[in-house]
Amino acid sequence: MWPLILDRLKKVLWSLRVRVHNDTRPLRLRLLQWRLGKLPVVADPGGGAAVIVAPHPDDDIFGAGGLIAMKRDGGFPVRVIFLTNGEAAHDSCCGMRHELVGQARRDLAVDACKALGVEAEELRWCSLPDGGIPRRNEAGYAEAVEQLAWLLKESGASEVYCPHVADGWRDHVSANRLVVVAVRHSGLSLRIFGYLVWALYDPPLTEILKLRARKGRRLDIDRVKSRKSAAMGLYLDASPAPCGFPYCGRLPQSLIDAVREPYEVFLPVPDA
Repeated sequence: MWPLILDRLKKVLWSLRVRVHNDTRPLRLRLLQWRLGKLPVVADPGGGAAVIVAPHPDDDIFGAGGLIAMKRDGGFPVRVIFLTNGEAAHDSCCGMRHELVGQARRDLAVDACKALGVEAEELRWCSLPDGGIPRRNEAGYAEAVEQLAWLLKESGASEVYCPHVADGWRDHVSANRLVVVAVRHSGLSLRIFGYLVWALYDPPLTEILKLRARKGRRLDIDRVKSRKSAAMGLYLDASPAPCGFPYCGRLPQSLIDAVREPYEVFLPVPDA
C-alpha cells in the first residue's frame, strides 16, 4: 500500500513542479530581458579568428549567426565545431533512424554555414551522442576533452564561443563545461564567451540571477540580420522529415522569434 501512495505522491509533486515552472516562464523571461537590457550594445564583434562550438547543428546559427557573418565580412577566419550530429531530434515524434536524421542535419549545416561565409572545410564533427554529451566521470568524457582540445589547437583561433549555462538544456550545459576544461587542457589562452539559445525561451531562474555580476555585450547584428534569417531558414524551411517537422525538430515559435532579434548576447564564461 505504502509504495502505491508514495508513487502517487511523487506524480502529484512532479505535476505541481511542471505547472509552477510553466506558469513562471513569462516572468523569468521578463527578468532575463531586463538583465540583458543592461548590457552594453556594440556594433563590432572584434578582431581575431573565432571558433564556434555547437552542441547540435543549428545552435551555431541560432545563437551566433550574426557574429559569424560579421566576422567573415571582416576577413577573420571562423571555424565551427559540432559536438553531435543532432541525430536524436525526432526521438519524441516519429522515432526516425538516427543515422538519417544526423546526415540530414549535417548536410543542412554545410549549407547554412556557407550562407554566412564559412565553407565546409572549416567545419569539424565530434559525433558525440546527441542528448548525452559526456560530463565529468561519465564514459567518453576524457576522450571528448582530448578531441576538443586538439581541435581548438588546430584552429589557431583566439576566441571560442559556446552555449552559456543559462540555456539550461543538458547538452548545452555539458558543451559549456566541456569547452572550459578542453581550453584548460589545451594550454591555450583563449577567451571564452557564452551565447544564448534556449535561455531566450525558458531560462533557469538561478542562472538569470547570476547574470547580474557578469559582464557581457549585446552585439548589434541588424546589418546582417537578413543573412542570419536566411541561414536559419535553411534549417526551418527545408523539405521536412517524413513526419512533417523540420529535421532540426519541432521548435517553439517564440524561440524562433527570439533568435531572430537584431542582436545577439555574448557573456564571458568563467573558469570551471
